[in-house]
Amino acid sequence: MSGLLARYKFIFAVTVFLTICGSYVANKLPISMYPTVNKPNVRVTLRPMQDAYGFYNQWGHKIERSLKTISNVVDVEGTYKQGLVRYSVNFDWQVDPEIAKRDVAAIASFYHAQLPEHEPAPIVDILDPSSENYFIIYSDKFNNAELSRLLDEQLVPMINDMEGVAFSRVSKGNLPFVNIRLSPYKLIEYGISASDVIDTLNRHQYDLKLGELHSKTQGKISLKLNKSLSNLDEIKRIKVATIAGSPVLIEHVASVFFDKEPNRRHFLLDNKDVVTLAMWPKPNANIYQVSKEFKRVVNEFVEGFGGVAALNDPQRFIDKAIESILYALLLGMAISVFVVLVFYRKLSSTLIICISMPISLALGILIMRASGVSINLLSLGGMSISIGLVVDNVIIVLDRIERARKQSGLLSFSVIVEAVRDVTSPIMVSTITSVLVFLPLAFSHPAVSSILRDIVLVSSSIIISSLFISIFLTPSIYMLFCKNRPARKMNTKEKESTAPKYIVFLHRHVWLSAVVCLSVISVSIYLIADAKGKLKTEIIAEPKAEIIDVAIDFNEVGVSKIRKLEIIKPIYDKIKSELDSEVNYVYMDMRDNIVFLSLFLNSYKQFETSMDKLSKIDFSNEYSDVSYSPFVTAALNVKSNPDLIVKVLGKYPEQNRLILKEVYKISKSDKGLIKKVKNIPGDRKSKSLVVNYNELAINNLLESGLSDDKFKEIENYIEYSSEPRKLYNLKLQDQELPLKLSVDKNKDQISHIYEVPLVINDHAVYLNDLITLTNQQEWRQYYSRNGELSYQVNIWFNPSVNKKQIEAFKDRLKAVLREHYPDGVLPIAFEKGSEDSTLAVISLVESLILSFALVFMVIMAVFHSYSRTLICCLSILFSISGAMVALVYFDCSLSVNALLGVLILVGLSVNNSILILDQYIKFKSVLDLSSAIYMSVKVRLKSLAVTNLTTVGGMVPLIIGFGPGEDILRPLGVSVAFGLISTTIFTIFTMPFLLTFIDRKEPFVREEVAF
Repeated sequence: MSGLLARYKFIFAVTVFLTICGSYVANKLPISMYPTVNKPNVRVTLRPMQDAYGFYNQWGHKIERSLKTISNVVDVEGTYKQGLVRYSVNFDWQVDPEIAKRDVAAIASFYHAQLPEHEPAPIVDILDPSSENYFIIYSDKFNNAELSRLLDEQLVPMINDMEGVAFSRVSKGNLPFVNIRLSPYKLIEYGISASDVIDTLNRHQYDLKLGELHSKTQGKISLKLNKSLSNLDEIKRIKVATIAGSPVLIEHVASVFFDKEPNRRHFLLDNKDVVTLAMWPKPNANIYQVSKEFKRVVNEFVEGFGGVAALNDPQRFIDKAIESILYALLLGMAISVFVVLVFYRKLSSTLIICISMPISLALGILIMRASGVSINLLSLGGMSISIGLVVDNVIIVLDRIERARKQSGLLSFSVIVEAVRDVTSPIMVSTITSVLVFLPLAFSHPAVSSILRDIVLVSSSIIISSLFISIFLTPSIYMLFCKNRPARKMNTKEKESTAPKYIVFLHRHVWLSAVVCLSVISVSIYLIADAKGKLKTEIIAEPKAEIIDVAIDFNEVGVSKIRKLEIIKPIYDKIKSELDSEVNYVYMDMRDNIVFLSLFLNSYKQFETSMDKLSKIDFSNEYSDVSYSPFVTAALNVKSNPDLIVKVLGKYPEQNRLILKEVYKISKSDKGLIKKVKNIPGDRKSKSLVVNYNELAINNLLESGLSDDKFKEIENYIEYSSEPRKLYNLKLQDQELPLKLSVDKNKDQISHIYEVPLVINDHAVYLNDLITLTNQQEWRQYYSRNGELSYQVNIWFNPSVNKKQIEAFKDRLKAVLREHYPDGVLPIAFEKGSEDSTLAVISLVESLILSFALVFMVIMAVFHSYSRTLICCLSILFSISGAMVALVYFDCSLSVNALLGVLILVGLSVNNSILILDQYIKFKSVLDLSSAIYMSVKVRLKSLAVTNLTTVGGMVPLIIGFGPGEDILRPLGVSVAFGLISTTIFTIFTMPFLLTFIDRKEPFVREEVAF
């Protein structure tokens, strides 16, 4: 060591160089809200023609079970509605999203090949709603329709070509298409069926490849038949048949024209129609960088004819959160410096502390760069925690050098080396224990290792760099600027010390020491057990939302836009009346059967107030069901599982849905406990018309009956009479438009279907002669999990709700249901929905136990004594009890970030005991027992107070919280700060008792001794 310290100028120069490198690299690090977490949720969307329940029975359960066989798939959920089927394929942790999407797409394509030809291809995507960029585009030169088309044709392709973009889309007004409207009477006149027209059009979907020609000079030349269509005239002139030598063209039996279909989705801002542009990044893309580039491209494109207003901007949200944590980090550093200045009252010591902190951060940034860690909330949180540990080690060295300087009266090279050598051992042990506690996380649950990777890496690298800074850099700075500076020598009174009377008393009454120690240990264990039952578990605390989504789910299907606005108006007015001061503006996303009112708050600070006000509004009405939930921008891409699942296991679906309705009603009414509740599959029904063949009429009118192709002909008429149906897309007028077929109609749909004429077996008949239509109500939605129909209510509790309250809610729910269903056993079962959070907490507890064992072995290797090692490890118990009580007091959850703070305490808390015990052993060789105990505490008291106060000071900004991300790191700051305060107080208080007890057989001589 003396050889290295002799090169103090070289050490200082290398440190300055590394600090400059780290400062430069800091501007190059990627920025994100969270570390990259891979737990893909792949969505498959199908739009089958078959009815929902029939599709499930024939295909759905097979598709789900096939998807479940994919490697690393946890479960598959399927929702079945008329015309829309969606599968949610949930993968395990640490699965590459692109591989997951590829495997799911392979299964989806396999089944699509077996479906009827006209079924549209499945859509397979991985969407994270919280990462979407949602902008409003406005213009003073174009109306909404013109603006939407301009963006769709020119801007959207540019965005989709950007690196890291999954896809983007722009809202549209009326959707154009090419309509071929068949005239039934013309078809009868020419003796042509609808199937003939359909087959003819399908033959013109694309050019036909005929083969290849081989040329000596030009090589292979592709030969194709031009069959595709490029304009309306070509469509009109397509020949369908030849009658009496004359061709029958499409225009003879149908009218061909451009038509528009009203968009079923509408977007309004404060009740005004707007054009929106949305973009979703790819799963592994850096949301911050993609959002930043997206904003640049959009702003450049609209410059000159319009402007942009951001609805959901992840870059802005991340910037605010990161800036707040950086502010908290700088404030923590300032508090640490102030504490050192107050205790030491020396500018030189304060300046060394000021220098050591940015140097340690710069060294940590270099390691972040090398290991691919981004600047995010957790990596910055790691810096906030670790900066206090850097100060701790530097203060210990400074304190020892100052004491050596006072003893010798002169600060020479040999005095500095000897002082540093004296504290090297305890510093190395405390550093090893602080880093060693992270080792078990490498073997923990993937949820833990994925989320905490960055914070662990940053913390470990800065703690290790603190070893270099304290043992080598701090002495080097002293030797550069303070060498050979005279110091005031200690006087006789400062040297002398006598053990206080209470230590002498404890030594003579050992049983009292045992009682005190056991009492303190018992209280600590009780506090931990009591707090554990009051804390709710979750994976990671989420930041406060700036957006609240109010979902209005309509009871009826196919409600018109005007009627929807009528139903929404009283709900909208109530919200504006109650939350007028909190809500900046309201964005409306109007879909087929549901409307989302997105309430954009003035500030995240108003989130809790807004949620409280919403809970007091009575939204009950006979036309819709209203629910609300926070929308967190740039949230951790992990599916939010419910806290509790109430499953109904009865034999009869009708009864199951009735019980679900009652469970949902009871749960939703308990707003004090429950944050969100979802009824799956629900109890709503939709109206439908069922087509039945009139077999008797068919046999009477048509003696030979109907062949399969004639039945198909009838089905075509019915299908294309109800609404225009898409055949395929074709490119016309430089845009891709759907080609749709319909049957001429001039009355309301029901009577029109009855009056459609057609020729069957040379008989002219009406559909009314062949079919009957009957009204029927059917379930709007079916829900299946892993191929089995399921009936359940998903419940998310408020963060403050504990396990006892959840159990009481279950008992109350069962009691109410028994009143409605007194006979027999209730067919309900309770499942814990948030398995990942439970497993993550269990995994962290296991890591905590393993960390304790590792720390125990390290201390044992240093002190070679079970009793002294146990004394050091008891401080861990004190720190955990303080942390758990504080988490309950500050209303924090038992999340991964809270337990990480407890894990860090395992390494931190033993440092106090190690330093006191190390000093005690040294004094014990020259002093009597009571004086050794007293002097070891007295000598280390100042440095312990300063080091712990600086660490706690660094946590204060995290506890207070700044910015929308304040709730993420608060549990970490609370557990570390209050755990450290607890262990410091208890360690200093109980250490004399413990040392007196374990060394009670040592001879005791009361005398004054020299220090």
